[in-house]
Amino acid sequence: MPPHHALLYETTDSTAIVASLIAACADKVEPEVCRYEVLGIDEIRNLIERAYQMPAKLPTRLFIIVATQIGGVAQSALLKLLEEPPLTTRFALVLPPLHKLLPTVYSRLYRVTASTKEVLLLTADFKEFLVASVPAKLILLAAAAKIKDNPQWSRWAADLLRYLPTSSLPAPTQGEIVRLLQYAVMTGGAKKMSWEAMAFLLPVVTELP
Repeated sequence: MPPHHALLYETTDSTAIVASLIAACADKVEPEVCRYEVLGIDEIRNLIERAYQMPAKLPTRLFIIVATQIGGVAQSALLKLLEEPPLTTRFALVLPPLHKLLPTVYSRLYRVTASTKEVLLLTADFKEFLVASVPAKLILLAAAAKIKDNPQWSRWAADLLRYLPTSSLPAPTQGEIVRLLQYAVMTGGAKKMSWEAMAFLLPVVTELP
């Protein structure tokens, strides 16, 4: 999951966002979906009380808060929670587009745009690969190649296809990477050689969400 403690999704398809967030939690974060037509002050108080309780199973909990409307008083109460968040709880606020939030509340949220949604779903080890220098990328690939039937290859292929549309790479370079990915599904040395070639094509990313 992303490091920011409070995310904002503005969407007409809350079902898809909730599903992607739950999938991104995997076995590291405990998701809890909270759906409201109107998120009022009583609901916020209940959330605050639960947010400061320890998660039941995992070290961190993610409250996925889906609402159609949030009242002004409730937003003021929510602001206090966002300003002093508990260490064990994160938040994802899923609202309809153009929903009005207080500027102070908005400033405490990391707004997930169309270009960042997919990046936030990347696995941690693939993010490590993206931010590594080319020599470091080659070392990571050599280590992965030593593991027989390493599931990392298929995960990284899916991550790379998810990442490419959000990158600033020109279309010809993206096309070459997709072509190399076709060889990356092969067994043996072709897999490692394809990834090594892609390591030289991919830019060193300085920062990811």
